[in-house]
Amino acid sequence: MKKIILLICFVVLLGMSTSAYALTAVSNCADLQNINNNLSENYFLNNSFDCAGFDFGDGGGFKPIGGNFPAGTNPNNVPASAKFTGTLDGLGNTINNLTINRDMLYVGLFGFTGSTSQIRKLSVDNANINGGAYAGAISGYNYGTISDVRANNANVIARSNLATIAGRNYGSINNADGSGNVSITTTTGLHTGGAVGRNAGLITNSSFSGNVIAALKSGGFVGSNLDGGVIERSYNNGSISDNHSIPLGGMGRIGGFAGQNMNGSVIRNSYSLADVTNRYDTTGGFVGLNYTNSSIVNSYSTGDVDAQNGRGYGGFVGQNSSSSCIATFWDMDTQTHGVTTSACGSSAMTTAVMQTQSIFTNAGWDFTNIWMMDAYPAFIVDLLVDADGDGYKEDVDCDDADSNVYPGAQEIPDNGIDDNCDGLVDQFMDADNDGYTDEFDCNDNNANVNPGATEIMGNGIDDDCDPSTPDTYPADADHDGYNDTVD
Repeated sequence: MKKIILLICFVVLLGMSTSAYALTAVSNCADLQNINNNLSENYFLNNSFDCAGFDFGDGGGFKPIGGNFPAGTNPNNVPASAKFTGTLDGLGNTINNLTINRDMLYVGLFGFTGSTSQIRKLSVDNANINGGAYAGAISGYNYGTISDVRANNANVIARSNLATIAGRNYGSINNADGSGNVSITTTTGLHTGGAVGRNAGLITNSSFSGNVIAALKSGGFVGSNLDGGVIERSYNNGSISDNHSIPLGGMGRIGGFAGQNMNGSVIRNSYSLADVTNRYDTTGGFVGLNYTNSSIVNSYSTGDVDAQNGRGYGGFVGQNSSSSCIATFWDMDTQTHGVTTSACGSSAMTTAVMQTQSIFTNAGWDFTNIWMMDAYPAFIVDLLVDADGDGYKEDVDCDDADSNVYPGAQEIPDNGIDDNCDGLVDQFMDADNDGYTDEFDCNDNNANVNPGATEIMGNGIDDDCDPSTPDTYPADADHDGYNDTVD
């Protein structure tokens, strides 16, 4: 792996500050695996690459980055040496065919990520993840920040806490989309979700499309949203079904979006199109159980609910206790299994009414900044176009016909293009083409002078742009070959 200096620029009102830091290039699956050798480093994907057939050397395929600590360790007390605390910037690149087959905790591209970690702008496509618990194509257990990621066509299998993006999340996940199949391997395992297994952090602008086979406390988008967890502007477009054949005392708790929303948690401006099958336990078209000072706001579901033998089921919420549903709706016409009621006071509507914008605007939904009508309400950002496929849609991409131009791209000097969409064109110049722009190059007209040059003694030039480097040889007054510093 090679280190490269990237210039990160921040435009602040009338001025600009610039900083530089080293990122280590990751060019293949072996480089990716070697991140385990320095979990606090900052990395970037130099290109897309294929991990098909890659093995750590023990027959288990790729070994997760971080999370390698003794079983029984409290996740709150994991040492820094065992969790990823750096940055991986994918720069829009893709990791293909990642395979992990390890009966252990914390399984995924990243096994365990600390609060300072950042994983962004990458896709993990066609991953096959088979683990014990806390399994996800991106991260098994996340305390950090995950943004602008995709887990496309993932196949995730584990005993509990599993999903395509993250098995468990205590950090922040934004603009993360998962698709594929998520399957729990036991009838008593907890927290199976399409995108996230269990959330007690923040999830925004994210989605799942695919199939979920679940046991307890599971949902099409998130298995459980607990302990103050917040989910906003997210959706599920797939299906979820149970894998148990006997009643489980109401612990099944399966929903099209979330199995349970509990303990001061919030789901806001979200929806589910998922059909839900849960033959014996608490079931909802959107949430199975909404409980203990929790709320669901400005959300809807349209999927069929098959739960006729269940304990507490409804078109939107199966069971509700000491919690609220505000401006929520469910489609009564799609209920082929005869569900006619819902807990939590959610409004049942015909398909025709559900496809009428005024019903939602009259309830206070924001059709200026968040929603717009498709067949049913959809997110404005999801209906916008990303014509150049760079991961940024037309509302933020200043040139949606050029995939090299997008917010956060590296500004290329002298090309007459605002590469990073910050409103400034070629703010940094490299007149002598030595690889150093003029904010760091002390003589941008001389390619031999730059911060990476070697200081040449006695030429009267600050070759390395470091005034502290001597330009003259120390004196040798008696001409005996030894200068004054040692003679």
